[in-house]
Amino acid sequence: NENLGHNIDLITKTLTDLEIKYNITKSGNSDYGYRLINRDYIIKLQNSNFAEFVTSRHSVRNFVAKPVSPEVINEAIKISLAAPSACNRQSWHVHHYNGKTCSDLLKIQNGNRGFGHLISTILVVSSDRRSYSGSNELNLPYVDGGLFAMTLIYSLHYLGLGSDPVDDLYDSY
Repeated sequence: NENLGHNIDLITKTLTDLEIKYNITKSGNSDYGYRLINRDYIIKLQNSNFAEFVTSRHSVRNFVAKPVSPEVINEAIKISLAAPSACNRQSWHVHHYNGKTCSDLLKIQNGNRGFGHLISTILVVSSDRRSYSGSNELNLPYVDGGLFAMTLIYSLHYLGLGSDPVDDLYDSY
C-alpha cells in the first residue's frame, strides 16, 4: 500500500505498539505483507529440520492454473492419517471437490474474495460428532478436526502444494 502512495503511518504505529505490548520480536524474514514463494522453494525444504519446514509454510492465495492430481491429494491424506486424536477416535473425514462444484462452494464461502477464482481444488475436513459423548467432549470434534487439518496442510506443503485454510464464513446455510 505504501508503494501505491497510501499513508500507512497508523497501521505501522498500531503494529509497533502491539509488538511492544506483547513483547513480539520480528525475525529477519517475517515482515508484514506477503512473500513470493514457489514450488521449488517448498520442495527444497523437504529435507530441512522440522522448525525450518514448519516456519516455511505460508498461506497461498495465488495458485497456478493446473489441476492437482488425485494421487497427490490421496498421498497427503494418507500421510495425515497419523494425526493425533482424542482416544485415537480418528473421527475426521476429508471431502474433495474440484471443477464446477469447487466454484459453487466458493460462492457461498465469503473468505476467498480476491483469490477464489484461482482455486481448483477444495478439501473440506469434518469430524463425526457421533464419535464423542457427554458435555465434557463437546469440543473434541473441533480439536480433532483441527489437528487433522493442520497435519493435512503440512502434508500438502511437504508434497509441494500451497494451501490456504479458510473457514465456513457462510452468510446463511
